[in-house]
Amino acid sequence: MKTNTLTRRDFLTAGLKQAKQALHQRAEQMGDQKGSEDKEPGLTPDISSDMTPELLAFEAKRMGLDPEDREGVLKAMQQSMSSK
Repeated sequence: MKTNTLTRRDFLTAGLKQAKQALHQRAEQMGDQKGSEDKEPGLTPDISSDMTPELLAFEAKRMGLDPEDREGVLKAMQQSMSSK
């Protein structure tokens, strides 16, 4: 009686192919999500996690902006950094 058995190589190759396909599909999904975000080209990555409230207020005053407008200050900082 002959059974359908896979060699170790066939078994591992099939598993790796499936994993590779799944990773490529996930990468495409992530790329589509990033492309749909409303970002201006040439801006640096989000720097808000590096900014303490005190430092953000200092930069806002230095740039002549309202320290309460966090998003506006961050955008102005990113534009300033990208123009240099």
